[in-house]
Amino acid sequence: MYLRHEAKIRGVPHHYTNEQLTERFSDAGVVRARRQFTFKRLYDGSVEECPRSSVILTFKPDATMPSVLELGSDRFTVEEYIEAPFQCFKCLRFGHTANECVSVSRCKNCGARYCVENCARRQPLCANCFGPHPATYAGCPRRREVAFASLWKSAFTLSAL
Repeated sequence: MYLRHEAKIRGVPHHYTNEQLTERFSDAGVVRARRQFTFKRLYDGSVEECPRSSVILTFKPDATMPSVLELGSDRFTVEEYIEAPFQCFKCLRFGHTANECVSVSRCKNCGARYCVENCARRQPLCANCFGPHPATYAGCPRRREVAFASLWKSAFTLSAL
């Protein structure tokens, strides 16, 4: 059972627009497609929006989410999409942003206080799960726990209404 009706597909060629993808996948129950973006800061200080090859699909509530979608000769594995939780880039904890943070700064590489700019530690240490990765690693088990907890909370809040 899916808690939300959203999925992610990867490797989608950039020439497809969101509208084209929504139309092409409508028979599978897709009502919206939106390409993900990353943002790159340029040398002049401006920010450039860069499209990614991953696309988030929203399905009708009564639709059965397929395991694979086809687009021409391309096949895409459909993965359940769970939105990432807010993460503070000051203290590196989840659930708030740096604008609201009252904690001390932590190094994203080793989790130590105040060691933000010049970390000498070679092996990263997560400030959240103490695993061997930076605190901003998308695959952090603690990040996934927080995302699922938030998802369950919103699902039960909606069902109680």
